[in-house]
Amino acid sequence: MVYLKINDEGKTSEVNIEERAVIGRLPECTVQLKEPHASRKHAVIYLHGEQWYVRDLDTRNGTFVNGERIQDRELNPGDVITIGRAELTFVDDSAPEAGKPAEGDATPGQEEKVGEYKIIKEIAHSSYARVCEVQKEGVSREMVMKIIDPGAFAGGVDDLFATARALAAVDHPAIASIYEVDPHGDRPYVVSELAHGLSLAELIASRQRLPHERARKIVIRVAEGLQAAHVKGVVHGNLKPRNILVEDRDEIKLVDFGCICRIESVGDQDRAAFAGIPYYIAPEQILKNPVDERTDIYALGAILYSMVTGVPPFTGGSDEQIVQKHLTEEPEGLKRLVPDLPEHLCRTIERALAKDPGARFQNMPELLAALAGDVSQPTLRPEEEISEKEVPTSDTPPMGAAARRAAMEKEGNPAFAFFAGIFLILMLVAMFLGASNIGRQARQLMEKIFHLTP
Repeated sequence: MVYLKINDEGKTSEVNIEERAVIGRLPECTVQLKEPHASRKHAVIYLHGEQWYVRDLDTRNGTFVNGERIQDRELNPGDVITIGRAELTFVDDSAPEAGKPAEGDATPGQEEKVGEYKIIKEIAHSSYARVCEVQKEGVSREMVMKIIDPGAFAGGVDDLFATARALAAVDHPAIASIYEVDPHGDRPYVVSELAHGLSLAELIASRQRLPHERARKIVIRVAEGLQAAHVKGVVHGNLKPRNILVEDRDEIKLVDFGCICRIESVGDQDRAAFAGIPYYIAPEQILKNPVDERTDIYALGAILYSMVTGVPPFTGGSDEQIVQKHLTEEPEGLKRLVPDLPEHLCRTIERALAKDPGARFQNMPELLAALAGDVSQPTLRPEEEISEKEVPTSDTPPMGAAARRAAMEKEGNPAFAFFAGIFLILMLVAMFLGASNIGRQARQLMEKIFHLTP
């Protein structure tokens, strides 16, 4: 677990960090300080590859690590970040002690193997798995192995590996291919494609927030990959920016289906729900209700929110407080944070983040249609309402002047009715006058006005 021990204004606290944490005085900051010398957004801590860093956000008072002012610096366990009089100690419980290999590593000079695979190096590790780059004799492709700790799963690993086999049948460029699944032995594992690229978490951290059009296109590619998995009955269940790798030309790879579970299978929901810092967790996971494709839609909505605003929908406080916000609070308005965000994209994110799964998009095709701009027509304001007869249809030909005049007469033109009334009055006068000159002149006048023929 990675976290900060904070001493701010004489009060101590701890805040867990997943992949990025903004430090400052604003309420939406991951770490909110009372220190008056801190800027509204003062510094950011972020993970790049396997290394943590801290970056000063061009502040007047500066950010210090172990007494030295920094701009962008590596963070190691025990480092003390100083902002004004506030002190934040960086703690990484998962890091091995100096000079001691991580659990399961081979001792120096000894080759480590799992089955027929040789461990090249460890890439990452968590409470339930190690992730290592591996090689197999006679195979040239780059591969990564996830070595599962069976003891971390109270209900066993059968469902996990059954889902991994289902995912192996998914052939989509946005999903890292699975090559082998071996649930047997003391060190069960899954071997998959080694994907390269910058994680989406690193991309967000380096740019604060992404242009909305770029964010939309990246999320479309993620959604297309998830749709292919959903067709095979597989939900990711652990979507977060760190599990999305952005390659050249913004092509993406979905990795670490770390909490993968079959659609409508509850499985070990305690573990699935809280496997990571819960910035992107769906309410049904918190409540231990069954998960389905709408669970991934919620997480993807939270990720898109983070991409366009630079912060997750809910931040601040402990993990438990963030979890509670997913259940009871609404995120800060998108238009307030990003005034130029297109209205249809705001509506798409808001619907994806609905707390009730029934109010969200019901599947990835629906979400993809909304992201592509195919949204339902908004309700017209009264001043925008248009009469149906004014709206031409595809089978209504253009009307010429004569046709329009005839249509107007047919619909009841008020001017026509006025002159017709005068005509009838004059005709009655003419009847009394007989063939007098006045009668003939009145008739000739009416013929000129209405183009009448004898």
